[in-house]
Amino acid sequence: MTINVIRPFKQVFAGRSAMLYVLIGALLTFAGAFAAQFGALGSIANAIITAITIGYMVTVMGNETRANGNFVAALPAWHTNALDLLRRGFSLAFAVFIYGTIATVFITLSHEVINHVADATLATGPLLSFLALIYNGVGLVTLVSVGLFLPMLAAHFANEDSLRSLVDVRTIFAKVFANKLNTLLAVVVSAAVLFASALISEIPYGGFAFAGFLSQLVLGSLWAQTYRLAR
Repeated sequence: MTINVIRPFKQVFAGRSAMLYVLIGALLTFAGAFAAQFGALGSIANAIITAITIGYMVTVMGNETRANGNFVAALPAWHTNALDLLRRGFSLAFAVFIYGTIATVFITLSHEVINHVADATLATGPLLSFLALIYNGVGLVTLVSVGLFLPMLAAHFANEDSLRSLVDVRTIFAKVFANKLNTLLAVVVSAAVLFASALISEIPYGGFAFAGFLSQLVLGSLWAQTYRLAR
C-alpha cells in the first residue's frame, strides 16, 4: 500500500483544538530559543523545552504507527503527563546524538585511513582520484543511511515506547527497505516540507518557531505512516 501524503496534514489539523496545540508547540519552541540566549540556565531551559516538544512529536507518531485503517487520530492534548514527554524527548534526542556521533566518527576514520593509504603509496593521478572517489562514496552512503535511519528510528521508538527499540538497528533498517517506493516518496515529501518550512521561517516575529514545530509534526506523522505500512 502506498502512503497517503495528505494524511499527515489531516492528522496535524484533526480535531477542534488542533491549531491551538500547534500554536502551543510553536510558543514553546520560541520560548526555548529565547531562553537559550541567557547563559547556562537558559540553555538548560531550552534543552528541557526541546525535549518536551520532541516528546510531543513522538506521541503524535505513536498514534499514527498504531492507527487502524483510515482513522486519523486527533492531536493529543498538551496536558498529557509532562514527565512522559520529557522521557520520550530526551531518549530520542540522546539516541540521535549517539548515532550521529558514530556516523561522524566513521566518516572521519575513513578519511584518515584513505589519507594514510594515499601517503603510504605516494598516490598520484588516477590512484589519488580513485581514493578520493572511495572517500566521497563512503561519506555519501553513510549520510544517506543515517538520513533514512533516523526518522524510522523515531517511528520505531514511538511505536514500541521502549529504550530497547532505540538499539534495534536490524528492525529499523528492515522497515526502511521494506517498501522502497514509500521510503522514496517520504524522502521527496520531506524535502518539499522542509523547503516550505524554510520559506515560512522568514516570516518575522516567530515564523521560525511555527514553521519548525509544524514541520516537525508533519514529518513525524509522514514517517510514522511509512513505518506502519512497511511490510
